[in-house]
Amino acid sequence: MTTWPPTDTDLAAIAKGHLSYEMRTLWQQVKDPRLNYNAWDAHTSDSLLEAALVHLRVLDEFLTMPAARTGPDRPRDNVVAEHYTGTTLAGFLTRGPDGDDELGDINAQLSHLAVRRRESRLWPVTDMACRCGKAMQQFVTAARPEFKPALSEVRIQAGRLAGLCGTDPMVMTSTN
Repeated sequence: MTTWPPTDTDLAAIAKGHLSYEMRTLWQQVKDPRLNYNAWDAHTSDSLLEAALVHLRVLDEFLTMPAARTGPDRPRDNVVAEHYTGTTLAGFLTRGPDGDDELGDINAQLSHLAVRRRESRLWPVTDMACRCGKAMQQFVTAARPEFKPALSEVRIQAGRLAGLCGTDPMVMTSTN
């Protein structure tokens, strides 16, 4: 990308490339039988879990993070849903100090040195992936018409992920 803010051409390329990659990779991590988390040693299982959590966090932040603004701070160059829709959207990971805080738990799991990190936690990965798919379907629906062709792979993968709702849940346990 050579310009900021991103051009429509930049955004279309990112939708076809990076955003589609995030969706395809999450699908593989949730449904590929070779990634049966219980078939591996604890360190490998944790690595596979954390890979899925990274993609879930990236996609949730894509939906909820506001677009970069110019100002005294250096502009952020994150490409987010607002670039495609004109507004931020609701995320799919729970947040909040008064209840379940999936986003905070993911951040703690991935940082490894957080005080709030638990030695063991059940991660409802299939449910989170399902919610991701539904939220990304809403994103594709809300996207401006000129981006719809570039979002075709995202739409397909969102449908696959949303189709996980009510299926055999994959709940993974972090061991570290």
